[in-house]
Amino acid sequence: MKNPNIMAQGLSAVGDLNNDGRIDLVACDPRSNQGGIQRGAIQILFFDASSNVVPANSVHISSTQGGFGTGLADNDQFGGREVAMLGDIDNDGTLEMAVGAFMSNEGKGAIWMLSLDSNNFNVVSKLKITEGMNGFTDILNTGANPNGTAGANFGHALSKVGDLNGDGVPDLMTGANQQNEGWGYILYLNSDKTVKTYTRISNTDGGFDLALSNEARFSRSISFIGDLRGDGTIAVNYGGRAGAGSTGTLYLLFFKPCGFDQQAGLNFWSGGTTLFSNWNHMSQTVNGPLTFEQCTFKAFETDAPYITYKESDGRCICKAEDAVLSNSVEGSSAFINSCFSGDILSTDLFDFNNQTIIYPNPTNNVLTLKVDHTSFSERDRLQVFSIIGKQLYSSSISSQQTTVDLSKFSKGTYILMTSVDGIQKTFKILKK
Repeated sequence: MKNPNIMAQGLSAVGDLNNDGRIDLVACDPRSNQGGIQRGAIQILFFDASSNVVPANSVHISSTQGGFGTGLADNDQFGGREVAMLGDIDNDGTLEMAVGAFMSNEGKGAIWMLSLDSNNFNVVSKLKITEGMNGFTDILNTGANPNGTAGANFGHALSKVGDLNGDGVPDLMTGANQQNEGWGYILYLNSDKTVKTYTRISNTDGGFDLALSNEARFSRSISFIGDLRGDGTIAVNYGGRAGAGSTGTLYLLFFKPCGFDQQAGLNFWSGGTTLFSNWNHMSQTVNGPLTFEQCTFKAFETDAPYITYKESDGRCICKAEDAVLSNSVEGSSAFINSCFSGDILSTDLFDFNNQTIIYPNPTNNVLTLKVDHTSFSERDRLQVFSIIGKQLYSSSISSQQTTVDLSKFSKGTYILMTSVDGIQKTFKILKK
């Protein structure tokens, strides 16, 4: 079905917003002159049963429409190439949508987190994420680029990727495709729409062994695929350079969900081989504090089975399997990496102290969880998530043995999370 007169440089499917049984789209028009020169605009499109756009129901959001109000300047190019519908992440009845404005701030770029009225889809509040604002602290480039643009172009592409760090809030992938060879970002979000922390994907960050040229423009487009190979990994497409003399490049990246199981009490991994550390033992100082998410990325990059982390100072130490667990007098916590490629972790047992056991894994129907804890409270729970972070099951843990019936679950990979006596553990489950 042909739908004329839709101005767009990109389209994003955003689910069934108006609950009419049909998928709705957002048309991105970053060069719209509504309210000023190339300030940009987006248009939420609703369709009838014949897949025709219903113009009367379309919602325009720009400097002059849709309740956006002030905040956009000339040449910001609000709208970018894709938007990301995140859902009601702050549980206030509005819908959160991330929209890029990749030429704002002298080309550094920005992301607008819009809260939309759930009935008329106009903006009721907004928040801007860019260098030095609302939790994003990376330094973004300015200045002319060889292709005639300027700056890093942060927020050019966006994709919702589920709850990657297991904190109950969906996370966001974006990029700055003019930042050097092009950098990708995973933004871990807070429920108030600010950035909790972030990790980078580039030639030197993320553990993907990329070899990008200076003009690769990695992250120019991003699209989420999911468990493409059926092995529990998450597949995401990253687009590369496009322009005169270039055919463009598509990078298919696979992310593996990893569990970092905290050991009971205050401990650290001592001795053995250090694979990464930002902690200077001589001066007792941290060189570049990391968040927990950034620390786990270092464990992934170095294939480290153990990490020691201290939240108060951002201390991160990744150790090889010859390290031993020791008591910490400084308040550090020790974790085991379930994604370690060696053979120290079995299929059914991801805990060295035998405190938590799951079996059989893989399973056809019933999964059994056994813990050696003897006193339980209402905070002791288990949850089952899909591989993209959607909660599918939740129950209390009130005894040393708990069964989970997976008979109604489809074949595939799931994540089981337990919380007993304040200690969280994560297991990858395969339903046959």
